[in-house]
Amino acid sequence: MIDRPPEISPDVGAQNAEGNRCRLVSFLGTTPYTETTYRFQDRQATSSFIPIALSRMLPCDRVSLLATDEAIQKHKEALRAGLSDLGIALDMRRIPTGHSEEDLREQFRVFRDTMMESPDMPLVIDITLGFRAHSFFAAAGLATLSAAGKLPGNVRILYGAFEAKQGNTAPIWDLTPFLDMVEFAFSASTFRRTGDGRPLADALERERRKIAMRAKSGERDFARSKVIEPLRVFCEDLSATRLASLLVGVENRTPAGKTKIAPSSTSRLRGALKKWREECDRDHPALVPMLDELLEMTTQLEVTDVVARENGLAAQEARQAVAALSRLYLDFGRLMESAAVAREEIVSRLAAVPEAISAARTDFDRDARQRAERIAGESRHLRGLFDRRNDILHAGMRADPLSGKEIARQVAKLAEEIARPPRTVVVSRHPGAVEWLEKQGFVADATLTHLSEADLASFRVGDRVVGIIPIELAGRLCEKGVYCAVIKFALEETQRGREFNCQQLEAAGARLVRVLVQLGD
Repeated sequence: MIDRPPEISPDVGAQNAEGNRCRLVSFLGTTPYTETTYRFQDRQATSSFIPIALSRMLPCDRVSLLATDEAIQKHKEALRAGLSDLGIALDMRRIPTGHSEEDLREQFRVFRDTMMESPDMPLVIDITLGFRAHSFFAAAGLATLSAAGKLPGNVRILYGAFEAKQGNTAPIWDLTPFLDMVEFAFSASTFRRTGDGRPLADALERERRKIAMRAKSGERDFARSKVIEPLRVFCEDLSATRLASLLVGVENRTPAGKTKIAPSSTSRLRGALKKWREECDRDHPALVPMLDELLEMTTQLEVTDVVARENGLAAQEARQAVAALSRLYLDFGRLMESAAVAREEIVSRLAAVPEAISAARTDFDRDARQRAERIAGESRHLRGLFDRRNDILHAGMRADPLSGKEIARQVAKLAEEIARPPRTVVVSRHPGAVEWLEKQGFVADATLTHLSEADLASFRVGDRVVGIIPIELAGRLCEKGVYCAVIKFALEETQRGREFNCQQLEAAGARLVRVLVQLGD
């Protein structure tokens, strides 16, 4: 027993019943076709040629047949007579036999040009007859036109399934859902490669309308995607580079005057994609790998809900998501957004308090943010990095703009600058100072007794160096955008040169003070 592919709602029939005319494109082979009764939805017609049977069931205005010279000579008179009875002129399109690569290209050109005619008229493509390769050409042609945005707005693909005949009646299968899968594949690929999810959202919206039509005709329930609105919101945030909305959500005030943190657009999209994936395996199995790709693409952008609500962009998990977002923009080829995100993360790493990072929250400290901006602006090393972003922003309108290739390389360097999580290094040869820092909550990635040239070269933007730091070395670190803080405490003249333990430092009022050192030329 042969499984029957799923049929979809009778869009073509319903529209034609309202008076719309369609055009039929079909293939023709050299087989001696026998009379068969074809059934399509609630109609049927008998003929030796399925193009004639379809023309009786659907009010076709034009019928174009693609065939070799041999097939035309063998069948044209019978076809012309059958179509003439319906008031339809026979439109024969000659195609070569396909014995060479040049023949195959010409076959494809003829089919492509035939499909592109009268784009406003509903199009029915019948792939029942002709050579086996013609079905492949039809699929390739439709996929090509779909990718180019040249596919007519209302296309149906039909196939007379002789292998599923009951008696002398063969069903006509509607294979159009497979064309929908092609559209989903292209639109999902566009989203995955560029971050532009609008084509995918539009394709989903069209599917939603089809599902509504199926429901009206009493068909079974299909997978109802509720991903359209989360997808559009995510893409709007991505296009506008809304860091807080994308990664941790924004704080909204309720009518009662209370504040509430909305879920991030990444979290909403991923939740919708996961739910839809569970339903897709039944009705859209070809989409499952694509959905997996989209979930993988957004994995590193998701911040745990509790962390997002409590700490916003100041959370370490969110900072890692920001770095991943800069890299994702770079993968999309969107240099401006990648550079902007990297720049803001660098400024955040130089901020003294978390309130300078918590954008879209009521506790956001604008003054603290501006202080971090000034610190970044005073570093010659950071000014050089930031200048790449300005070069893009101003469209290279300067005397010596960088080439596109060099800009891309520099932005990649900027994204790499924040790819590694910042580290904390304690510098002191005094055990009491090291113990005191540990009691203050500093978890050191490394503890050094002094800073060598190799150590200085290894530091990156946002690293933290705390402890006992010579002024010249602190200046060199500040130039690189490294956060420097030294232990300061009251010291009497008689105490100089003595070793202090942790308790003695506490008694002397020890505290950690950030230092900003700018070296002269």
